[in-house]
Amino acid sequence: MLELYGSVGIVAGLGQAVYLVVAFVLAWHLLARARRNRDMAPFLLGIQLLFAMGFGYMLCAAGMGLALLSKTPSTSLVEALLASGYGCTIVGLFAALWFERRVFWPEARWPIALIAGLTGAMAVGWLGAAASGGFETGSYASGWVRLLTAGMLGTNLWVGIEPLVYHRKLAKRVPLGLAEPLVADRFLLWGLGSLARAALILLGPLAEAQLAVLGGEARNSFTASTLVIASGLGLATSIAYWLTFNPTPAYVRWVERRYRGVLA
Repeated sequence: MLELYGSVGIVAGLGQAVYLVVAFVLAWHLLARARRNRDMAPFLLGIQLLFAMGFGYMLCAAGMGLALLSKTPSTSLVEALLASGYGCTIVGLFAALWFERRVFWPEARWPIALIAGLTGAMAVGWLGAAASGGFETGSYASGWVRLLTAGMLGTNLWVGIEPLVYHRKLAKRVPLGLAEPLVADRFLLWGLGSLARAALILLGPLAEAQLAVLGGEARNSFTASTLVIASGLGLATSIAYWLTFNPTPAYVRWVERRYRGVLA
């Protein structure tokens, strides 16, 4: 990878490292808070970050990297990495779905149907891909893998859109003194970070479809550009999630200055 793409490969590798460090650190932070306070909400978020953003991403990236960059990849190893990575991701995203229902729609019934549909799509896609060898090549050509990817995409879209809708409600209350600016902004960050993750999921199949019609230098250039975009999306997610749960003093001051005119 480094020989093919030079500094681009290094930047992409660093971006992935930051993404994983943030995932594991925040997961530990949230799970520790859940244990202290006996609160289910941070527990569900911690499980999401640990399994979907942490172990799931790490194993899937390793499987995809082996499939795409090795001249003679071991199909059994690629399959094992991707099957376990996607399995971890499903566990994490199921926790994220349950968090959405528990926090935003605790009394409503329709989220249960949505959770069942999205979880079912991911589970059926995973089982079908595992049984048919759809994980062996790291390709999205299998219909089972596409079903799994669609379920993951739909989950991340809901996880991203719901906090943005709630942020909009809170932002209208800030001038009235009925909501804290920092709380409103943290919902915004959580939503934007989740949408960046959704874009990261969509990037894989879109890039594969485009690479199928490219060749030679154009293929290498497109791959390098895709690595830069993926690294940027991962970094955006990392920054957004970190500031959501561990807002720095500089960020807090910036939010206060941004809302000062509104509150005046």
